[in-house]
Amino acid sequence: MTAPSHAKVNEFEDFLGTLGYSTLVRWARQVGVAHPEMYRSKAAYGARLSEAAAKAKLVQILKSEFKADSPGLRDVDADGLPVPPDPNQWWNYYGKAGEFGSFQHRPVQAPTTLRELVDIVGDAVAAGPVPIRAVGGGHSNSDVAVPRPGSVFLTLSKLGTIDRGEPAGDLAAANEDVDDQEASQELAQGFFDAWNANENLDSAAVERALQPVDEALGVTGRGHLARVPAGIKLRHLNYILWANGRAMLNLGNFAEQALWGAVTTGTHGSGIRFGALSTAVASVDVLVVRRRFGDDLVTRILRVEPTDGITRRDGFESNPARQDWELIQDDDLFHAITVSMGCMGVVFAVTLRVTDRYALRNEAVREDWEKILDQSNTEEWLYHDLSRIEELLRRVSADDMTHARILINPYRSDGTAGDTHGAVIDKVHDRRFLAEGDDVPDVPKPLPAEAARSWKDGGPSYLWREVEPDIASWPEWRNRIGLGFGELSNDFFFGRGYRALTGGVSYFVLGAGCEIALPMGTLLAALERVFAMVEDYAKREAKPGPLWTSAPIGLRFVKTCDDWLAPTYRWIWGREEDIVCMMQFSTVFSPKHASRQLAMLNAVAAQLSTAEFRGRPHWGDVNQGVRVDSARLREMYGDAAVDAWTAAYCYFNSEGVFDNDFVGRLELDCSPYRQSREWLPAMLNVMMPAGG
Repeated sequence: MTAPSHAKVNEFEDFLGTLGYSTLVRWARQVGVAHPEMYRSKAAYGARLSEAAAKAKLVQILKSEFKADSPGLRDVDADGLPVPPDPNQWWNYYGKAGEFGSFQHRPVQAPTTLRELVDIVGDAVAAGPVPIRAVGGGHSNSDVAVPRPGSVFLTLSKLGTIDRGEPAGDLAAANEDVDDQEASQELAQGFFDAWNANENLDSAAVERALQPVDEALGVTGRGHLARVPAGIKLRHLNYILWANGRAMLNLGNFAEQALWGAVTTGTHGSGIRFGALSTAVASVDVLVVRRRFGDDLVTRILRVEPTDGITRRDGFESNPARQDWELIQDDDLFHAITVSMGCMGVVFAVTLRVTDRYALRNEAVREDWEKILDQSNTEEWLYHDLSRIEELLRRVSADDMTHARILINPYRSDGTAGDTHGAVIDKVHDRRFLAEGDDVPDVPKPLPAEAARSWKDGGPSYLWREVEPDIASWPEWRNRIGLGFGELSNDFFFGRGYRALTGGVSYFVLGAGCEIALPMGTLLAALERVFAMVEDYAKREAKPGPLWTSAPIGLRFVKTCDDWLAPTYRWIWGREEDIVCMMQFSTVFSPKHASRQLAMLNAVAAQLSTAEFRGRPHWGDVNQGVRVDSARLREMYGDAAVDAWTAAYCYFNSEGVFDNDFVGRLELDCSPYRQSREWLPAMLNVMMPAGG
């Protein structure tokens, strides 16, 4: 096929100029651009690039691909111009890199109402069991979201909420550049009025449900409940909560995930008084498939809560709006569905514990890792005593520490004095609740200076340069992270809580990584093992390349929880723990070297997920190479947790329509239960409680 003529190339560029930003992003993914959203992110996060310039960058990329006769642009119309991608198709963040859990984009259905969702699932199973898979924002770099062949593929991003800042169905599809924040805030009050109708809540149960909020914050009366759509992006949720005087209690570093996608894979923030996102959940609304007498498959809506749940049963069952619903209040089932990897039905709404909105201070202090340990009694790290760990973290961070993470250069001799591992203590603290009517400007957290400079002309950030051809002209790569630390140590930010907890370089470059939950007693040994592996990988490369990890090792400290298969579950390899350290090992993603990078990340995850280090993998990060079969899972989590989770899996997914290969890889197989119906008596006790 001959290259397009100059006139045709210009015509194509003009055509691209008529398209909305979201269509350009989808098209860039189709031709293999890694994380095209970063161009809009850098505009949104104040990195000296306007929205128009970000859009122009994508246009130029697609123009170049067109000139090169890219396979991703060969579907043409009658005029010989490529056909834009269908907006109802989906890829994850890694584009064509199938090694990272992504897959060729597939038709996806996006219901805008609960009725539409029920009809889609009901029609799909009317003739018999069909695989059904609902996905979130596509942020996982494991295979957790990959559907089975022939699946009915769903996204809930438009269900009862906004997508790209738009109300579903109210704005023209062409209006893709509407401002996310402005549109979200305009819709916020109507959103809350619609979703937070009187649900006949039990006041005593609500008070009990909000007690963990008071304990985490150290103050009383700041906790609230908010019922929200499960498919909403965390970024949009933050805007909406803020507009209503509310805020999430804690957040991870990235806000582009769908809420339930983040919750159900065990996503977490940092803070020894704060659990994973799943611990903020008080109630779950889920659509399941049941076999009716006569062998017909039908849909059923369940509300799932702890045994002392917030919903009054008499009020719920007499509510005309809930006449086709079923209320299930059972601890075992609730703590299974909260971290269920998408295989226990289609969760469409969640009631969250939230708090009054607040501002936070974010500071970063440069230090050597070895000096941090010298300042403390290292032996304290070898015990799982919450008060000792809290004392240590306060010493290396700040008084009134709320959240803290430690970033460590995986290489020695990073430009600092001596043969040391440089580190940064990233402190988020000084929580200040806002009085009614008070506000804080919505200012994004700044990037380190060098990263911002490198974006000035639309070029890649200093981390992204890892995959560029001119890498040989750079100083030794191990020094680059150290230089970045020097800039981070000057970082200071005070603003809205959700801005302080999220943001940074991760919005500008696409990283891939593994994350392992480690008890405090094995943390130091695990770090030494990772340091040794990093040096070994570096020695294999003639010059800095794909096996030179290009990001610091991150340590975040999280309170353990009761959710059966959460990475932060309290029972770790046979011992109760109050707190875990989530160690993140990552590198800037390179489509060209995806296979080699995946092998490196899997090797690190596999080393730490053993009895020696007592680690457990994060389900949403690279874990494909970790041995997590049934026997190993029982060692990691204990028989009680695995049995309770499997029984719930069989109950919510009794017909197997929500099975997926990821859970199959864990050997959590329901087939024997389904055939024997051994789980049925126990579940009947849940469905028909005494006196019911």
